[in-house]
Amino acid sequence: MCIVVVLAYVWRDVAARSRAITELARTNSELAKRLAERTIERDDVARDEALTELARTNAVLAQRLAERTVERDDVARDDASTELARTNAELKQRLAERTIERDDVARDDAIAELARTNAELKQRLAERTVERDDAARDDAIAELARTNAELKQRLAERTVERDDVARDDAIAELARTNAELKQRLAERTIERDDVARDDASTELARTNTELRERLAENTIERDDVARDDAAVELARTNLEHEYLVRELEREHRASTAFQEAALPSRMPTIPGMRFMAIYQAAKAEALVGGDWYDAFRLDDGRIVLSIGDVMGSGLLAAVTMGAVRQAMRGAAQILAEPIEILDAADRVLRSEQPDGIVTAFVAVLDPITLIMTYASAGHPPPLLRSATGEITALSGSGLPLGLRAIQTYPPEIPRAVCLDTSSLIVLYTDGLIEATRDIAAGEASVVEALGSIDVWNAENPAAAISDHVLEEVVDDVAILSIRIDCAEVSVTRPAGVKDRDARWTFDANDPYAARDARREIVAVLRDWGATDSDTGLTELVFSELLGNVVRHCSETAEFALDVSGDAPILHVLDRGPGFTYNARLPKDIMSDSGRGLFIVRSLISDLNITRRADGGSHARAVLPFTIRARGRHRPRTQARLAIETIATDVSSGKPAMSSAASATALAASLNPVSSTMRAPTKSQRSGSARPTSP
Repeated sequence: MCIVVVLAYVWRDVAARSRAITELARTNSELAKRLAERTIERDDVARDEALTELARTNAVLAQRLAERTVERDDVARDDASTELARTNAELKQRLAERTIERDDVARDDAIAELARTNAELKQRLAERTVERDDAARDDAIAELARTNAELKQRLAERTVERDDVARDDAIAELARTNAELKQRLAERTIERDDVARDDASTELARTNTELRERLAENTIERDDVARDDAAVELARTNLEHEYLVRELEREHRASTAFQEAALPSRMPTIPGMRFMAIYQAAKAEALVGGDWYDAFRLDDGRIVLSIGDVMGSGLLAAVTMGAVRQAMRGAAQILAEPIEILDAADRVLRSEQPDGIVTAFVAVLDPITLIMTYASAGHPPPLLRSATGEITALSGSGLPLGLRAIQTYPPEIPRAVCLDTSSLIVLYTDGLIEATRDIAAGEASVVEALGSIDVWNAENPAAAISDHVLEEVVDDVAILSIRIDCAEVSVTRPAGVKDRDARWTFDANDPYAARDARREIVAVLRDWGATDSDTGLTELVFSELLGNVVRHCSETAEFALDVSGDAPILHVLDRGPGFTYNARLPKDIMSDSGRGLFIVRSLISDLNITRRADGGSHARAVLPFTIRARGRHRPRTQARLAIETIATDVSSGKPAMSSAASATALAASLNPVSSTMRAPTKSQRSGSARPTSP
């Protein structure tokens, strides 16, 4: 009887367990099908039905387990119930948050978690029942194999189809884990060995974590499609980079060529003065900029110096630099005043580059008087060093080019400085003092270099300063140096000639001193190959300019003859009130004045009269012949006619009707060209001509 009762209980237990497993498999199959078809997220009713069905199934399963299976093991039942409650809560929370339908990774995690929970429940059921029933164990193994097959199919369909490497790794890892679990179940060691069971659980958790990580990472190196896309994108980017590099190199070559063409090819040759310059382009990832320097000689003997920096870099900056530099050159030929030159360049810049900004410094140096007038347009101040070592900054207050039109305060006035016969001037751009990003330290370094004896005695002071100050060329740098050493060198003669300066200072009212000065001027011109016509025209110009000094200026006249250029230049300096020249005839045709300078201007190449910074006027008459070339320009016919007419009027005793005629008559009466009058002795003279230093 006992045996029958026991068999009845066993039969009922086996039947209940089989039904529970079957119902669980069916429910899992339905849930998996719904998740695979992705209908839960689109149908709230279906989701509610799934939740209801899940709750009902769980209740039936819990009831059956409590009735026949788990009633013998309180601990296993409690663990199973706790795990079942936790899993249900997590699934309900995920379904409520509606994240599974938006996130493939979350869906895969849900599927993996469901599979893990099923595996754990099946394992616990197997721990208590498999050892008593081989048939139940085989069913559990079959169910586990079926579930694994479904899981593999789902992974292959939704997760691993995009990543061949990750899919193969996941399948291999899953096969290895399943083999290990099957081996342990077959050996019936899991239920007898707590340590082995814990190891199996830990290994299963680790495997699931690694699988989720690999599926979630979905990185480019494991994805052929993404890797190919990345390779294509990289190739395209490399092509664009190579094209950009070629374009930058082409622009750099064009900018360099333009810069070299725009900078002066040679420096002026002035006796007693040495002009040296250096230009260095930035070496680190920078195109050629708009820095420049310039020095050129005007027809009247004055030297125009300029240096500047265009904001920006590249071909546009180089083109702007060339336009501004040429505008300064053109303006200097018309009116050699620093402020006027800067204003003209400002108008050119605003017409061509309205948004352009340029800093510049312009100076006009007179080699005869060694007076330099200058003005600045927002540029770093040049430095002047004397022979004693004193260093002076030539500062200015003007706005940069491009901004001078908006100036609201009184405009800048030109400044002047009288240079020593031995001095050094250094003009530079901001790249020299901004190399260390500390302007104050850069300026101090330049001053220190200029004060050194090495720079003072250097053949090229500009290069010496660059070597002393710059360790690395960060920005474009232009440096222009002017070394003046005319204490023992004639500035009115060609370079290399040791003759004294051709200068004469005398009392303008002393006819004998004036005659001696005129004779010596003619003698100098003849020594350099001037013809009689050339010297006759020079005498006429000398007489008119001297008469202008006698009538309008002061008692002392200073003459200088500059033959250092192609055409001789006659300079006349006085200490009168100062005036400027206006090349127009007087409105009153009967006026006995106002025609002399007009006649002189008509006979010579150029006449320029400016006010001296230290008082008085400075007239520069460029004579219309060349003294070096054999094929000299002959004076115009009207010049010879004017000389002959004036000489005839004087010899016939006719009264002069103009200041030019009266001045020429005075010169003719002192020493006419055809006169044989003997020169007076020194005791008869009230004054004498004497050479003077500048």
